[in-house]
Amino acid sequence: MSGMSPGITSTGEPYDDDEIPPWNEYGFTYNRCFTYNLYPGIYYMVCQHPGPNKAFEVSADSYGSGLRKITTTFGDSVYLSSLQSKNAAEALVDLLESPFPDDIYVMTQFIIEDPWIRIDSAGEMVVGDELSISGTTNLAPSGTTPDKTQTKDTLHLSINRLDLDVGSESNTAMKIPVDDSIPSDSSDFYRSFGFEGIDTSSWDEGMYQVTVNCKDIDVKKKLCL
Repeated sequence: MSGMSPGITSTGEPYDDDEIPPWNEYGFTYNRCFTYNLYPGIYYMVCQHPGPNKAFEVSADSYGSGLRKITTTFGDSVYLSSLQSKNAAEALVDLLESPFPDDIYVMTQFIIEDPWIRIDSAGEMVVGDELSISGTTNLAPSGTTPDKTQTKDTLHLSINRLDLDVGSESNTAMKIPVDDSIPSDSSDFYRSFGFEGIDTSSWDEGMYQVTVNCKDIDVKKKLCL
């Protein structure tokens, strides 16, 4: 179940004029435990409102963690156990579109992916060059859901020297000026990230390993430069 916002106008301004029809926002926010239990793939979501009579004529019966049957107040029903996810969503929509209920609905879909991080190649570098680390990910940018839940995934950068020179202390983790980043808030499905202005003037020559990992979920990516 979800509540609606107080209402906004079509321009996004707060609703305060009886002559302008209000637009409302609604939202559903589930914590990470919800998506941890989902396999990668396409999922179909039906958002349903009880309509003018404020009573649901069509409902999905839940047994344990899954939906098994769609029932109605007008006698029709559908068993879901033998249906694929899209067919199950369409069966629900077919009942909602019948002439008997006044329920209102909208169906949409979303994609669940395994989390991933990709790091762009830094190319050839010499000691003293300013280093920038960039890449793309499908992790979440900073933002707020319609029900005001904050969302973001924090990326952490660490750099280690791989060459173990005798008598050198430079094989320990490098101290860098910036070590956290948030994926960009863009309209693209995949989002960019970056760590800028890393001074290499005090580094020794050799091979270094760049690691970008997410503090909010167990995923990391490594790159040698």
